[in-house]
Amino acid sequence: MISTPNRRMDISSLLVRPALYLAMLIILMNAGLSLKSAARSSDLRDLAASIEGGERIDPVYLVDFAHSRRDYVSHVTCSDASTRAVNTVLLAAIEVITSTGGTNAHGMTKIGLDALVARLMCNPLDGNAWAGFAALNSAMVGLTDKALQALKLSGWTTPNEGWVLSARLGLETKLYLNGASGYEDQYSADLRRFVTYGAPKQVATTFVDMPSDVQALMKPLIESQSVDRKKMMLAEVDRLGVIFATAGMK
Repeated sequence: MISTPNRRMDISSLLVRPALYLAMLIILMNAGLSLKSAARSSDLRDLAASIEGGERIDPVYLVDFAHSRRDYVSHVTCSDASTRAVNTVLLAAIEVITSTGGTNAHGMTKIGLDALVARLMCNPLDGNAWAGFAALNSAMVGLTDKALQALKLSGWTTPNEGWVLSARLGLETKLYLNGASGYEDQYSADLRRFVTYGAPKQVATTFVDMPSDVQALMKPLIESQSVDRKKMMLAEVDRLGVIFATAGMK
């Protein structure tokens, strides 16, 4: 026969067990959510690193990934290294959507701007974020003083980092060809940096792909390079089927 004290212990144990089970379940659920969040962050950073490293990303996958992570903007914190990754992925996805005439370009651009503002509030020295803000702001409302200032801040904070410089040059070249003004000194400085520090083959390829107006700007910069560096550039230009001597002439 079970004694009264033992019986009380058994009843108490039965009453405590559900609470313990519930606590364990909550802990496991929270751990699962943390692991899931960490996995999402890891996937995000891995994709961003690939983009920043110049790897070719399947455009369909990139856009789908960006759509699936668009809610991430609202809960990242300044201490979270994913803020940079969010911007890298969103900017790349917006470029794909815009270039392919996607129907959700405006909506994704708005999300991208929100993410860039959040990033810059956390890290105002992120030159890529300033360049991205200038590009998206111009796309949304046209060239403004705010966009021009963002371009200048990008050049000031990140003057020579190759992939940021390339992104900034893309916008500056578009503005130049559209007859915009107010940023000419910045554009000249970035072109000089690109020709002076960029990989010779990349500089040559860019030169070949540019319209004659921009070739005319790049030509004296190429000619001012060291003998060996200039030789490599001209050899690549020639290999691509362009006559350097007559390039840039109308």
